[in-house]
Amino acid sequence: MKLRELLSGRNDFENLNNIKKLITSSKKYEPSYENWKHAHELLIFSTPRQKTWLIATIKRLYCILDDVSRDAPHIAWSMSKESLVTDDKVSIEVRQHENTERTGLIDISDKHKSWLYSKNLFNTKSVEKAVIEFIEQAMIFTRRKKHDIEHGR
Repeated sequence: MKLRELLSGRNDFENLNNIKKLITSSKKYEPSYENWKHAHELLIFSTPRQKTWLIATIKRLYCILDDVSRDAPHIAWSMSKESLVTDDKVSIEVRQHENTERTGLIDISDKHKSWLYSKNLFNTKSVEKAVIEFIEQAMIFTRRKKHDIEHGR
């Protein structure tokens, strides 16, 4: 570890609740529709120094970077449900590419390309499938379930 790393940053990662709550600082966060406490999370990249989270609400997908060499995690980008889902189906392309033995690269639509992911986090299914299912769960199935409950189904 370099001296400047010891003098700046933090000793540990932020806890998951605080990671999820971070989305409320986004200019695009809509408190009347989104609830950070009910947001879904998917860890896509993890090393001893960095983590990348996808956090999804019923209205938005957020990408959050937590790098312990920085003072705090930050929102790298976000996308609206309308840009991700059409007719209750995920309408963006999610593609993975090779990078190293331990990491791959993932494109989440044409807007967010070459994000690192940790291969060991996706042993049971591909990262592509995991991200698509994650978006479906947060933005489609959750909305359907809420609608069914409200209408006594």
